[in-house]
Amino acid sequence: MLCSAATMMLSAAGCRQSSADTMEAEVQALQDNEARWNEEYVSKYPEKPVAHYADDAVLMAPGMPASSGKEAIRKVF
Repeated sequence: MLCSAATMMLSAAGCRQSSADTMEAEVQALQDNEARWNEEYVSKYPEKPVAHYADDAVLMAPGMPASSGKEAIRKVF
């Protein structure tokens, strides 16, 4: 029983570290994607930022009606 308890504790400790590493990688990926989106937005080529949106995305820009779908989002850009 002691071996089982020790194994479970070590497994749980390993999962926590892996989870923290995964979270850091996901946060970094989101930050990288946001930086790339900002660069592409200022490039004045609407296809670049529009490519970040799903086909059924909805863009809700301040002071504008919601734009549904890539074609409508493209018109906003």
